[in-house]
Amino acid sequence: MNKLKNFFFLFFFFVFLGHFKITALSEETVNPDNFLPLQGIFSVPKGADSSVSNNIVTVTKNLPSQIGSIFSNKDFRLDLTKKSNAEMYLKINGNADGLTFIMHALDWKVTEFSGSLGENLGVYADTFYTNGTMANCFYCSFVVEFDTYVNFRSTDYYSDRGSHIANAFPGEASTYKKVSTGARAVVHNNLQYTKLNTNTWTRFLISWEPIDDTGGIFSYKYGDLDWVSVKIPYSIFCNAKQVYWGFTGSTGEISEQAQVAFYSVPGLIYYDDTLKIFDTSNNLELSDKVKSDSELLIEYEGVYAGGKYDFNNPHIEFPLPGGIEYISDTFSINGENVVPTISGNSLQVELPNLNLASNKVKIKFKVKLKDLYSFDKFKITSIVNADNYTDSQGKEREFVVDSSPPKGVGNIQVVKKDDSNSLLESPKANILKSYEDDISSKEAISINFKDIEDIKEKAKKYGPTSFVLTLSDEVNNTADLTIPMFVVYENEKTASNSDFLLKAQDINIRKSFYPKTVADLKSYILNDSDLELYEVNNENLLESENPNLVDINIDGLPKPGDSITTGTYTITFNYKTVSLKINMNIIKDKVDYPPGSIKGNIDTKGEKISVSLKQFLPKQIFTDSYEDLSWTIDLSKYAIDLSDENVTVSSSEQMLEEVISKTYSNLNNSKQLLMKLSKEDLQQFSEENGDKEVTFNIEVPLVTTNKTLLDLYNSDNENFEIPVSLYNGKDLVSKTVASVTMQPPTGEGIDTVVKRVSSTKDLDASKLVTNLKSMLVFDTVEVLGFDEEKVFDDPGMTSVNVNIRSKATGVESKVKVTITIIEEPLAYVSVPENISLEKRDKMVQGIGKVSYNGVSDVDIQVDTMNVLPLESREGDKIDLQVYKSNQIPLKELEHLTVLSKKNTSYDFFLKAPKENFKKVDIYKGVIMINFELLPKVISSKE
Repeated sequence: MNKLKNFFFLFFFFVFLGHFKITALSEETVNPDNFLPLQGIFSVPKGADSSVSNNIVTVTKNLPSQIGSIFSNKDFRLDLTKKSNAEMYLKINGNADGLTFIMHALDWKVTEFSGSLGENLGVYADTFYTNGTMANCFYCSFVVEFDTYVNFRSTDYYSDRGSHIANAFPGEASTYKKVSTGARAVVHNNLQYTKLNTNTWTRFLISWEPIDDTGGIFSYKYGDLDWVSVKIPYSIFCNAKQVYWGFTGSTGEISEQAQVAFYSVPGLIYYDDTLKIFDTSNNLELSDKVKSDSELLIEYEGVYAGGKYDFNNPHIEFPLPGGIEYISDTFSINGENVVPTISGNSLQVELPNLNLASNKVKIKFKVKLKDLYSFDKFKITSIVNADNYTDSQGKEREFVVDSSPPKGVGNIQVVKKDDSNSLLESPKANILKSYEDDISSKEAISINFKDIEDIKEKAKKYGPTSFVLTLSDEVNNTADLTIPMFVVYENEKTASNSDFLLKAQDINIRKSFYPKTVADLKSYILNDSDLELYEVNNENLLESENPNLVDINIDGLPKPGDSITTGTYTITFNYKTVSLKINMNIIKDKVDYPPGSIKGNIDTKGEKISVSLKQFLPKQIFTDSYEDLSWTIDLSKYAIDLSDENVTVSSSEQMLEEVISKTYSNLNNSKQLLMKLSKEDLQQFSEENGDKEVTFNIEVPLVTTNKTLLDLYNSDNENFEIPVSLYNGKDLVSKTVASVTMQPPTGEGIDTVVKRVSSTKDLDASKLVTNLKSMLVFDTVEVLGFDEEKVFDDPGMTSVNVNIRSKATGVESKVKVTITIIEEPLAYVSVPENISLEKRDKMVQGIGKVSYNGVSDVDIQVDTMNVLPLESREGDKIDLQVYKSNQIPLKELEHLTVLSKKNTSYDFFLKAPKENFKKVDIYKGVIMINFELLPKVISSKE
């Protein structure tokens, strides 16, 4: 173990700021005189041995027991919200212990050193566990370590092959594992082994790219080693977005000098640039491949995002490799044409200064590829430098030249006639037997139909044809590939590959026609299967070949001369690399029609016997096998006499409904319907529809005059269950029951006027209904009474239900009766108690009044005598004439008036001439007034 003996505390702080001129140099020609001045950038914590001198940071001297610790000042922290990069050089002379590049968020670490030295490099927790804590670890940090001394049993337990580079998170518990020695070992991420103590300046590149609000990607590259990228969340830096950066290191008994110098400093200039390459023929951005004869558009864009200084006196260089020629007069900066300086095959231009007010530069120019072929490689590079910024590596895009289009071999495509979609919607890669490109991967090759409309048109025509697929690689090298295609009918079978196609169809043969010899059998198969053979020629088109070249395998068929059994057998056709199987169906001469079946339906309207006849109609293989087909349906004696007028036969098969014939038999106890289809109609139907089950629906009115219908009545479901039978000829094949629902009896209510506070108890239900009917002619409908007792409280209209019942079946129903409720109007009429007579001129007269003050809107007729006799105490008699309110005498038998809510009172007069009175006396008489409630006409019903 490299142990620390002692150390001294020193503190350095530089505050000088200035402008710097940087010259880009290759790693092989590193000159310390060109390193970036570092005044004011770094702070050395108290107690650390690091220093800055002659533009070089010395992290540790080549002395024992050194403490290395140097960090950027607060003003030079790295802004993690911006993209940045830096180029520095490390030089290690010695053997222990190493150094780290560190990023952290701890202010106090910048002013005073605190850490575990030796193998822990000032950042890792103590080597041995102390009460389970991570003592002296550097929290809120990320490091890249350059370890020149391997402590095999402790810190470097997992990196025991020698000096190495790795990254770690010193403040995270997951960074450490306890090993068998009892020590705390560091888990080294992205471990890289290399010789570090070369005592030469070796380039170390770093970059930071923010991803989102959660963190970013830190990348680094040392010398010729591969780039390493690490995703770092902001939580590692205790959620800080501004971090210090710098170096730590240490020596013990064994020592080394560790130094760092810069071509560009992290965070000094935030400059981000992109380099894009476009193919001008299609304006598509290229990734890593290019056509051999392409004209390319180079687009460079740089963005200054801030920093400690403006971007002063920048210039850019585009070194063009061999085979790439600059196209004159195409170079522009921010849209203005400029003439670049051309040195050899390199383009150089001065750029405008960039600052936050004017922070972008955009360059475009074109180049032409010349004398480059497939697999040639070249790079397009941009290198930008300024007085205070150097990017010796530059932006680089590497390409491989692709000069050849893809190649492929297609499989023969079989398409059903008028079904181009099956081809157009299938995976296009399945159309090809094989395909490849010399540069692009198979997955990157695009496959497209050249003319979809052409394919749709060709799919309408039977026979051999072809279509074209276009294959394109990543850089749009294209090739047209002719694909052979065969358009077949629905019933045809095919087998094909990229070279051959066999086409045939299944065979149907009568058992009695089966050939007697093998030769005849093969000949029959060859002809009846319509076997065809096609081969793909040099133009990728199908050419017909002699089908006699095809081997016919009949091992699966019955041997000629043996007993032949009906059934389905397999025939195999073989030709070179293709094989096709078809079926031979050995069938009877005729397919028997199975018996039909009949099913009764329910007529809920109580009118008809309804049944459905189902019959399977097989397609006969041979046209002479069709024969007439008939059915006899016995609809029982409860069907009305059958005729064309009252029998309805319908079917979803319009053709059969139109051609089926019907005849009738009307015996007393059996009404039979005979239906028939001719063999010609059956043949036409089956040829158009194939095997199919059809349904005929038959309806005939029910006889309701026969009392024996009650023998078929089912009181549980209130249906008459009519037996129906189906016969094929004289044979009974199916029975069923057609149900007819007994309809509730009907009647009409008689509108009725009742007095208020009366009830149904005051009414006779049988007198409130009329026109009672049953669906059964012989049935009687009886009145059962009101369905509920009801009191008529409120004047107006209401209704009651009267229950009625069929005596034959017991089925009940209700009749609704409209009730008008009125007050007792005569209780609200009034007459004068006496009428006083007065003498007026030549007449003696008096005035009487009748009135009505009820609430019901009724008509009350008022009648009285037209002459009122008077008699005095002495027996003198005088007649008074009654006058109506209009002073016209009331005639005999004439009504006085009609009282109602509109005419609530009426005045009448009594008159006699004065000379009729002999003397003054008291005259008495009684006038009789009769009130009669007139019937009210009801204009509407509830």
